[in-house]
Amino acid sequence: MSPRADPRKLLVFGGVLFALLAGALSYIFLTPFEPDQIQSSIVSDPQKDQEKAPQEQSTPVLEKTVVNSDPVKACVDQTRWHHSNALHVLDIEVEDSRVNCKKAIAAEKDNPDVNFGMARIHYMDRDYDKARVILERLIKNGHANSAELLADMYYFGEGVDQSDKKFSELAHKAYALGSIRAGHQLYHVYYWGHGVMADDKLAVKYLEEAAARGHSLSIITLAEALTIGALGYEEDYQRAKSLILDELKSGNVNAEIQLQVIRTLEPKDLAELIEAQQSLIRLSDMGYADAMYALLQLESSEYWYEDIGKHYSYEQDPEIAAEYG
Repeated sequence: MSPRADPRKLLVFGGVLFALLAGALSYIFLTPFEPDQIQSSIVSDPQKDQEKAPQEQSTPVLEKTVVNSDPVKACVDQTRWHHSNALHVLDIEVEDSRVNCKKAIAAEKDNPDVNFGMARIHYMDRDYDKARVILERLIKNGHANSAELLADMYYFGEGVDQSDKKFSELAHKAYALGSIRAGHQLYHVYYWGHGVMADDKLAVKYLEEAAARGHSLSIITLAEALTIGALGYEEDYQRAKSLILDELKSGNVNAEIQLQVIRTLEPKDLAELIEAQQSLIRLSDMGYADAMYALLQLESSEYWYEDIGKHYSYEQDPEIAAEYG
């Protein structure tokens, strides 16, 4: 698949997280690959490769809180939209949040974060018209997260006519309002040419900036590029590993998978390769498709074995390849 092909236009839809290896490991594995639900943000379009709710692609931070004596705090905590994997609430407990947010609206009807929480609940209910009305009002008052979410709605065509132009405009608006995540949206805008002329240098500029400001998805995307020498970067395992340290500490599973990928490409010894294998098995058993893909390459790729595996006397296991393939 061409690295510039837009999966949306090829009718290939994605799910939550960019697979760390797809196409990205072509240098090592040269394995034919078709994007699926969890695809690399380097070779596919992860702005499209999102879960139905276009949130951060990471392990959800569930904050189930029953009706609280402080419904405003409960509402905001349960529906929090954040650029950091450690703080972002991906999967909303809709019914608990609905009760708290309705009480919060009654207490502080002009609180923008509470109103944004209600917009997210409507969004999760697929009541896109109600969500859009709230988001448009909040954007007029300078609410950056609302511009991000409405941009996603235009990208996916959820309750509105799909529009790359509106996606680009709203991503720029969110960025101007101070959004960190909007930098990652603009990376996609310029890399894929969504509503603008494609510009790789500008795309990488926004990616680097968002990563430097702590946006989890941008950090993982940049680490991927450095791992396999994509987006104009030379391979740099050390920088890739240093980028994901904080994400590892915060429990970002995607950072852990990326670390295991690096360990399979630059192992210290056979023991490290076996440790990486065991970690990938554990993550695959948890249902992470990108870990399964990495494990499949580890156990079945002749190219990886010739370049790396045989130098450490690693024995590939076809039964593992069959199980996770």
